[in-house]
Amino acid sequence: ATPSTLSFGSGNWSVAQWITLVGKDDNVSDDNQSVLLTLTPSGSGDGKYDDSSLAQTLTVTNLDNDTVGLLLSKDNATVSEDGSLIDNLSVSLNSQPLDNVTLRLSDNDSSEVLVSPTSLTFSPDNWSVAQWITLSGINDNARDGSQSILLTVASDNSTSDANYSNLSENVMVTTYDLAVVMIDNVSVSENATTATMTLRLADAYTDNLTLDVSTSDG
Repeated sequence: ATPSTLSFGSGNWSVAQWITLVGKDDNVSDDNQSVLLTLTPSGSGDGKYDDSSLAQTLTVTNLDNDTVGLLLSKDNATVSEDGSLIDNLSVSLNSQPLDNVTLRLSDNDSSEVLVSPTSLTFSPDNWSVAQWITLSGINDNARDGSQSILLTVASDNSTSDANYSNLSENVMVTTYDLAVVMIDNVSVSENATTATMTLRLADAYTDNLTLDVSTSDG
């Protein structure tokens, strides 16, 4: 409250004086808060006004602007089994927790994607600092095409801050299968100057693919 004191005299007792109230941002999701503002007369030479029983109170509601939640930089990621394509995403908290918050990372098919690290811990001091997760594909030696894996980032509920228990967010991870090249219809003779063959992919491939062609004998 500004100012913290008001002075009235015989010449201005009927002139209104204004008090300015400004909310303070605490970064904590603690809902709307009620604060009691008290105005108490003191130090007056007029005994009628030098009486604490004349104190007046005002209830002030401070509207909260913070929300509990997990902040992820993306909700879709893409990796490949051959390691040529990896992906990253960052995680932070929406508001300051009252206690450390540990997040566990899990997926519904660990044979397709590798997640590192598998846990993140945020404190009341670093809650807004993004921490990074690296995603990479795993070669499962199966021609199973592109796969969709659900990655879950969830609180492990070890925190004493109840607001940050039972929270989770999902990321859909697409893993591209290895490209398999088939060679068909090879035709060549010893006295021929050219040879022909047909190259094709065994499965659908969603990106450009460059093939280097060579022989084992000249």
